[in-house]
Amino acid sequence: MKRFAPFAAVLITAGLASSQTVTVRETLPAGFKTTEGNSSHHPGWRYTNARSLSLINPKNVAPTIKLIRGLRVRPNGSPYSGTVARTVSIEVAMSDKGVVTVEPYYSTWSKHYGTNRTIVMAKKTINYPAVAKTTTPPHSWTKSINLPFDKPWVRTGAATDGICIDCKFYTKTTEGKNWYADAAYVSKFGTSSIIGAGCPTTSHTSYVGGGYLGSSTGFYSYGYTRAAGDFALAFLGTKQIRIPIPPFTGCYLWTIPVLFHPKVMKTSGASGYTGRFYWGKVRPSWVGARVISQIVAFSATAKVKALTAVRFEIGGGSTAKYTQASVYGYALGSRTFNPDTSQARFFAPTVAIFGVY
Repeated sequence: MKRFAPFAAVLITAGLASSQTVTVRETLPAGFKTTEGNSSHHPGWRYTNARSLSLINPKNVAPTIKLIRGLRVRPNGSPYSGTVARTVSIEVAMSDKGVVTVEPYYSTWSKHYGTNRTIVMAKKTINYPAVAKTTTPPHSWTKSINLPFDKPWVRTGAATDGICIDCKFYTKTTEGKNWYADAAYVSKFGTSSIIGAGCPTTSHTSYVGGGYLGSSTGFYSYGYTRAAGDFALAFLGTKQIRIPIPPFTGCYLWTIPVLFHPKVMKTSGASGYTGRFYWGKVRPSWVGARVISQIVAFSATAKVKALTAVRFEIGGGSTAKYTQASVYGYALGSRTFNPDTSQARFFAPTVAIFGVY
């Protein structure tokens, strides 16, 4: 079975009247209600006909999810937003017993979706409206697709069971229109996503690296203040927040500091490079841990610069297994695909982000 690297996914947008109340209370996978994912998803959203199983690891299922009345899918916030309105017929099924989320992944659908697969939304026509790129992702849920269930789905699996969302997409002809869904990607070498915006401009950015077991460098943070001679400090936290830094309008702490790096770095060059704040070599007990890294700097005139924060999951390294995936197939060009009878062709450690209501 071919491994297909994730590259962007289309949005599944249901005709959603702007007057409707958006009631997303959590996401599958968890944690992306107000945070943009770090990838995008394409089978079924851009390319149809198609079928895609979203295999969500149990650690990414919030314990508050007990009953689901429907799902929403928002456009990806990168340049790959939906630009052309279209219509697709979609069927949705869900399961939460015996779901296989960890590789190896197979071309047979039933090897993954477990024992209690239930159709929660019978095939119905869904409209994908055009949505322009946003400068402040993620897109509002008011611009998402609505997938209303025919009756509420109740989670009956144990806390150790993953969830499978099985979507079939039907069109009269093979289509490849520019629609992508916001999505979450996991990597064996550590997975990151940006939180918030930099201050005073969006060019004030930070990054992390070496966050996986076996890394030769060890886990580190670094960033750019866009001026030499600033004094930068770094810290790690575990909870995402938004605390204003008065009196500097638009500057925020994006996590509660739990661990401060002992060094203060003086930035260099026109980009204001901070240098690397090393946190140490990754230990086996760190694998799977989730942290938020942020850097705050001060100029010679006491001006605050709050860089973007990075949410990061420590990776297991090259010998680890993927723990979430989309298993999918789709029509493209002369290659046909029947959502009811064709087998899966690809997998990627990327799943569309589904808003739960």
